[in-house]
Amino acid sequence: MDFLAILFFLFLAIIIIIGESQKRKKRKNRIKPIISDIKDISTGFVEIKGKLKQINTMTSPMTRSECIGYSYSIMRFNSSRKKSVSSIDRGISESKERDRHIKWETISSDTACNDFYIEDHTDRIKVKAKGISIFLLNVNQADKKISGSMHTENLLLQDDREYVLVGTAKYNKKNELIIKKSDNEFVISDTLVDKLSKSDLPNKISKYGLIFMLLLIGLILLFVNGFLK
Repeated sequence: MDFLAILFFLFLAIIIIIGESQKRKKRKNRIKPIISDIKDISTGFVEIKGKLKQINTMTSPMTRSECIGYSYSIMRFNSSRKKSVSSIDRGISESKERDRHIKWETISSDTACNDFYIEDHTDRIKVKAKGISIFLLNVNQADKKISGSMHTENLLLQDDREYVLVGTAKYNKKNELIIKKSDNEFVISDTLVDKLSKSDLPNKISKYGLIFMLLLIGLILLFVNGFLK
């Protein structure tokens, strides 16, 4: 393999990695909203922050609490050995003991939510909650171990906490501007939504970039080896 071939592969790999990175950056910039005052939003994809006002409540499945909505998950201990757990977080929790990882993996989850209002210092708007995803990080949380599984419940409440809502603003049949599920994200959380899926590397680069880099290293080593001979 000659030097021109190595340059070609190097150039091709760089172009692909940069291209995928730019596409992901453009896509992220296109769909990422900016937190707005409620009085200033119009139709389209929006992100707002405020306190919740309940319309009707429901009863949560584990603690039987009155709430606007809830997320409920069941996690199972997954390990080849019996080990103690030092801490449990939402989703998958890991701790290290005797140089081995132990995990709690989610085996089932459920979310339910009634319609509600969200308000800030400028105004309030109704949220049609059908299809909403609830992500609460240790907020209004209860854990209970049942038959070797960990049951976790997080409640969405009318309280003094500010929540972040991402959804699509549309006019209903009464010509009222509301927020509801559309093709975009529809999420309510106690933290900024972009932090929930923050990654150190773009997905495409992390998936394919390493393969290309290993290929390039191999080609360079072949070239150096041939040159030395």
